[in-house]
Amino acid sequence: MVSFLPDVNHLDRWMSVGEAGDFYADFYLDFERKRFEELLAIMCLTPGQKIGSLSKGMVEKARVSLVFSRRARLYVLDEPFG
Repeated sequence: MVSFLPDVNHLDRWMSVGEAGDFYADFYLDFERKRFEELLAIMCLTPGQKIGSLSKGMVEKARVSLVFSRRARLYVLDEPFG
């Protein structure tokens, strides 16, 4: 029902953007893979990029993409962009 984005990075540096999507898909039943892929394209990200190699802004874009890929009724974002 609620999709929350904390103000700290909760993604492990070793995972790729696609693996972060897999994690969300396993954890959240309302995660929409197609929507995630669309948002990645809008944000100029690819599934193979490693979180640890992304700039702070690109990590924030990946995190926002994950949050908005859920079919939630309420989205709560705590300072999504620094």
